Amino acid sequence: MIAATTVCLLLVLLFAGVPVAFALIGSSLSAVLVYASDLLPALGLSVMSTVSNYILLAIPLFILAGEIAVRGKLLDPLVELAQALLTPVPGGTGVATVGVCMFFAGITGSTAAEAAAVGTFGLPMLQRAGYPKPFSTAVIACASTFGILIPPSLTMILFGSITQAPVGPLFLAGLVPGLVLGIALMIMVGAMAAARGYGVRRQLDVTLVRAALARSAWILAMPVVVVGGIYSGWVTPTEVAAVVVVYGLAVATLVYRSLSLRDLVVVCRNTARVSAMLYFVLVGASLFGFVMTAEGVPQRIVEWVQASQLGTLEFLVALNVVLLAMGCFLDGLSMLVIALPLIFPVAMQLGVNPLHLAVLMTVNIEIGVLTPPVGINLYVMSGISRLRVEQIVTAMLPFYVFLLVGLAVLTYFPALSTWLPGG
Repeated sequence: MIAATTVCLLLVLLFAGVPVAFALIGSSLSAVLVYASDLLPALGLSVMSTVSNYILLAIPLFILAGEIAVRGKLLDPLVELAQALLTPVPGGTGVATVGVCMFFAGITGSTAAEAAAVGTFGLPMLQRAGYPKPFSTAVIACASTFGILIPPSLTMILFGSITQAPVGPLFLAGLVPGLVLGIALMIMVGAMAAARGYGVRRQLDVTLVRAALARSAWILAMPVVVVGGIYSGWVTPTEVAAVVVVYGLAVATLVYRSLSLRDLVVVCRNTARVSAMLYFVLVGASLFGFVMTAEGVPQRIVEWVQASQLGTLEFLVALNVVLLAMGCFLDGLSMLVIALPLIFPVAMQLGVNPLHLAVLMTVNIEIGVLTPPVGINLYVMSGISRLRVEQIVTAMLPFYVFLLVGLAVLTYFPALSTWLPGG
């Protein structure tokens, strides 16, 4: 009764437009207060256990690193380098834009932030190169989703917090799939641009490449610090987040001198706002997960799956279908915190590798942020490009096919997710 009431209240609040954090907290607390007030002490302990998790310190630090990169214009030298290197390639400017998105994903783990940052300078760059606005917008919208797959990833941090899985291997699990999808998207964008006659090819200017490489050398080191630090085991994800913040701040203030004291105040304010929102969501997820577990909902789902005799692959395919449907109506964070406490025990019972499950959920969230009517990246890109969402969706059709094929490949070949972290 408590679980059913919680879910019904949650759906009502979400569709009424209540923010997901307050919908989770309100529905869970209301059901417990009415039906099982004796659970309140245990409920408080569950929340304290969640928010005191050391790994959660990485969330505000990685958000801060992304804000410093955007506000300090750390991507500008990288854009110059990508353009200088890829101008001779058919569709080179489009390919360069995808490359910049992949690189930015190695600094911050937010798709919306990536879409806003890359869209601001990438869209004019593509238009100057002769790319139509709808196509350019679709390229950036699709490529910006790598922010939650290529480490660092806020989605992976939240997955680890909810499931108690170590975050370091989760980060590494997303690296190979992120690179595979990114390179495949580069090839696709280059082929489409060449076939449609978009862009202007120029000869390689070695002098320009050298100058751009020298200017961007400081920035190129940032993802190396993230991945190398975690892969080597020298630092934890939280520690590497702190290193990236200090490094980015030093480069922005001392090398490029692109970040003023006033900018730093804005950076800190934005970081505090986004971090507070995520922590409230985590509190709500903890309450929701506690209620579901106390009512035995995950166990009943496990029993139902076993009775249905679903194999591992069949379960994952069914999970993809459910998550894709949820992505049409819920944002990615809501999908994760609502679905994960329910499906994780089932997946473990069927022998699904947690690293594989994390990657599949992340890719589903990537698709969800591009799926109308709720897809946040569509609205971010609509605001930047001044195009209607319907126009962007139409231009996105080949990219939806691309992402669905990528999801199918990652579902069928779990080794792509588990090979690097050794899972």
